[in-house]
Amino acid sequence: MKIVIAAWHLKNLNVGIGRYARELIEALGRVDQTNHYEILIPHAEHPFTARPNMRYRVIRFPLFRRRFWEQVAPLLVGPYDVLHFPYDSCVAWKRGKFVATIHDVKPLLFPVLRARTNLNSRIEQWLVGDRWKKLDHVITISEHSRRDLLAHVPLRPEQVTVTSLGLDAERFRPAEHPGERKPYVFCVAGADPTKNVGVLIDAFAKLPEMLRSRFDLILAGDVCKRQDIRAAVENHGLSAHTTLVGVVSDRELVAYYQQATLFVFPSLYEGFGLPVLEAMGCG
Repeated sequence: MKIVIAAWHLKNLNVGIGRYARELIEALGRVDQTNHYEILIPHAEHPFTARPNMRYRVIRFPLFRRRFWEQVAPLLVGPYDVLHFPYDSCVAWKRGKFVATIHDVKPLLFPVLRARTNLNSRIEQWLVGDRWKKLDHVITISEHSRRDLLAHVPLRPEQVTVTSLGLDAERFRPAEHPGERKPYVFCVAGADPTKNVGVLIDAFAKLPEMLRSRFDLILAGDVCKRQDIRAAVENHGLSAHTTLVGVVSDRELVAYYQQATLFVFPSLYEGFGLPVLEAMGCG
């Protein structure tokens, strides 16, 4: 069986959906030597292990028309048995079964996350039509997400399968030799407002000075790109106690988890909440 996995537009394979796609492809390569895989990637340099039944094919297209080219690109790979998008999207034309991983229904529950109507979204809607009718099957990452999917979108129960996220215990584990540094509170989060990081900053600022002065606050992930988060740190006078490290490597992320005095995950909604599991693994 030929399985095509679309991983071409993932900007960073160390966070969020990018991490999911990377781990999924690597895991399939370890456990399945029977089926043939074609992995669509945006450039020749990639982190995946070379395997005899996995072909990595570079598909480049202009990002300003990504939604259009996302429909066309799968047609370039020839016939396939299964096409899998490891993220929430759809295709207009299929040459086999189409499966998507839908991590959560957050855009349906939080209007602020709904995509703005623009030329790209209009093109996609015109090409795809009723996206739910194009899906042969949906993978989701928790029973919680499955319940929300069945409650909010027109899918049948037999169309939705849960494959829970896991943890690489070889990487995410307690430090053998804990380092010595000032105690800190750690949070890793994406940029969307439901991550609720502003509330964490407000809460940290309200701690009694005698307690707050004993700790630093370290923020990691795309949330560090948000100007309102940077402004909140400055407005609360926390610049001397707060470090925004941005997106970090796996090795750096593990080290931050291991050395943290406290990990905080203030998100309003998650399909699974993988950082909590990673933090627990690191002690």
